[in-house]
Amino acid sequence: MYFLHQNLVDFAVEYFNKVEFATAAEGDAFWGLFAPGNFADRPFERFSDYEEMLNLLRQADQTKYERMHKGTPFYLMSWLAFDLRNYEKGLFYMDSAIAEDIRKTELTADPESWKNQPGTKFLLLAGGQPHVAQRSINRVQLALSTGASAV
Repeated sequence: MYFLHQNLVDFAVEYFNKVEFATAAEGDAFWGLFAPGNFADRPFERFSDYEEMLNLLRQADQTKYERMHKGTPFYLMSWLAFDLRNYEKGLFYMDSAIAEDIRKTELTADPESWKNQPGTKFLLLAGGQPHVAQRSINRVQLALSTGASAV
């Protein structure tokens, strides 16, 4: 782990074991407490921390891991992967974030609300969005408009 201290990771796994994650809000609250952050600096380290945390949670309880809403880490991992120029992983995690958001909203009063979530906006390259992926969106839009590689 780079940003997450081992004591925090241990506490996160302990917290994970105690919560049922019956609602998406419980998963969102978990990631609000235990994520390595959504800043642009040191993308490799942040990406690695997210992957390691997700793997630890899966090992702790596979069933609970599958039930837990993971849209936030998948979305953040997507733009971090784009920052690292790992487009295959970026698209994989973008798709995973959107799938989590679809699952989250299927039983709500507005089952189409996933279309307004950050992962979907990232996929559609929606400009002017107040989210951290805007830098990557701008880079891809530039590459598409000029025919250059997305550097």
